[in-house]
Amino acid sequence: MGAVLASAALTEIGPDMPATLAGDSGSTSKSEIRASLIVILSEAKRSSKTLWFSRGSDRRSTEKLEMLRQAQHDRERLRLPMGQRRLILWDIDMTLVNTGAAGRHALVRATVEWFGGEGDLSGVEIAGRTDRAIAHQILQKYGQLATEKKVDAFLDRYASLLPEELPKRNGHVLPGVRELLEDLARQPDKTLGLLTGNLERGAQLKLAHYGLWHFFPFGAFADDHHDRNELGPCAVRRAAAHAGFEFHLDQVDVVGDTGHDIACGKAFGARTIAVATGSWSRVRLAECEPDFLFDDLANVDEVKEKLGW
Repeated sequence: MGAVLASAALTEIGPDMPATLAGDSGSTSKSEIRASLIVILSEAKRSSKTLWFSRGSDRRSTEKLEMLRQAQHDRERLRLPMGQRRLILWDIDMTLVNTGAAGRHALVRATVEWFGGEGDLSGVEIAGRTDRAIAHQILQKYGQLATEKKVDAFLDRYASLLPEELPKRNGHVLPGVRELLEDLARQPDKTLGLLTGNLERGAQLKLAHYGLWHFFPFGAFADDHHDRNELGPCAVRRAAAHAGFEFHLDQVDVVGDTGHDIACGKAFGARTIAVATGSWSRVRLAECEPDFLFDDLANVDEVKEKLGW
């Protein structure tokens, strides 16, 4: 949908639009806005998402209206002063959703296929680690050299098993998350993205299963680096390509449920927001000194007030 919306916005930049718009430092010209929207269009085309239109006239009318609304949203976002913008980067597992350990079950099955036995993963740290780092640990546990080729092959098998495991588990979207995302997505000064240890394929499978994938047009994933602390700058670069403007680091929030998420945010100077909805207790998270710490996100109004969202 991003490509279609950006195209609609480009079409509407015409002679009736003022030559300049109030912006970060004086004004923003139409040519600059057009250039920014072209960046958004290019980034949207890079993704695999495709918008399918039905033949019904009612459906076409509804989607055209939605495109126009989104185009207006994009123009409003480009007009915003720099200080009002905020980039919010989200972890997935036990921050946005509880998959009922679908990922772990897929890892166990892949381990059984590769090494036999019962797929014992004792001693393998999963929470907060990237999928590539997890695969490294599993291969090493079973005496295998963790070459890039072997890691890729193991993770390919894991990703192929994940769609089978997700429907089997009693998973759910965590309290307050959907309402909060819907609210933030309507605000032109907020940009949402992912900063996760999941493979991009795994992230899409998990979030699409729970109806959340459409909130996140970009992200940084385990595909980009095995070390989670290296993912932050990648996410910020993709955010700039998507939004059409740069984000200062003091405008970036990282939300997660483990100390690894907090460390990742601190590694590149972001504001860190911890939620005690996963395996890390509130006391353990507090020891990592996040900027904010919540038991969960269920009280959406309180969360928004405390964070200035």
